Amino acid sequence: QYTSTTTLTWSWAASTDTPSGIAGYYVCISSYAGGAEVINDSWTLTNSFTFTGQQGKTYYAKVKGKDNAGNTGGYCSPSDGITVDTDSPAALSAVRDGTGSDIFWSTSSIKLSANWDAAADGESGIYRYWYAIGTSSGSTDIAGWTDAGASTGVTKTGLSLLNGATYYFSVKAENGAGLESGVCSSNGQRVDTSIPNT
Repeated sequence: QYTSTTTLTWSWAASTDTPSGIAGYYVCISSYAGGAEVINDSWTLTNSFTFTGQQGKTYYAKVKGKDNAGNTGGYCSPSDGITVDTDSPAALSAVRDGTGSDIFWSTSSIKLSANWDAAADGESGIYRYWYAIGTSSGSTDIAGWTDAGASTGVTKTGLSLLNGATYYFSVKAENGAGLESGVCSSNGQRVDTSIPNT
């Protein structure tokens, strides 16, 4: 799990106790599962805890309850780690028209293809790519921003393309924190559906 903010929040199901009831919780925060070197037994009355982390670091939490009679339970299993990531991924290096090497012509009036180099993100990784298609570089008048998943290539069908028109793919990457890269656009591919005269 990742976050795009340095403010991290953990929450858990409220403990129960009969007859005295739950007074509150002790929370430990660590840079490794099960530890307590960042925060050790911080007291909270609610079943959530907020902490400010540092860019690129991963944090884990564990919790134990205390009842109004002074009895404490054992720590729960540590949470999954949350990595702080406030940096957007770098823009893609290239977007190529077609399914392989860059093409300049398309012979279809209903589909277009493009592929691109994989992006990278050192903290939260690349979660998915978004693509759009337009009649100018960076525009989205043919197909708005569409989720391509983790794929580094796409074929868009069901289009109504004009003979002689040029179409451009634009692609951006989204990291695990939900932050997006800048947009990279292709050189464009021109549609030619004419049959040569003989």
